[in-house]
Amino acid sequence: YAEAISSYEKALALYPASTIALFAYAEACLADHRYDDSLQALKKVLALSSGESARAYRQLARVYRAKNLPDLAAEAERLASAPVGVQLFR
Repeated sequence: YAEAISSYEKALALYPASTIALFAYAEACLADHRYDDSLQALKKVLALSSGESARAYRQLARVYRAKNLPDLAAEAERLASAPVGVQLFR
């Protein structure tokens, strides 16, 4: 995972708002037990894209379960199933 993580870090240095790279980085960090790095990437996804919030919260729940934080995992699962707010413009 170290090589993949290094590649994702390079990609994110060039394209820090890439949710694709952030999700891949978070997944690789989770697999490598770098939970805090995974959480940080997923929280950045949440800040960048409300359309990706359900996926990000589901992934956050996985990381919280891996860290043995069941209350936070349950909250993330709840947020994953919450409706996404849509703002309409006139």
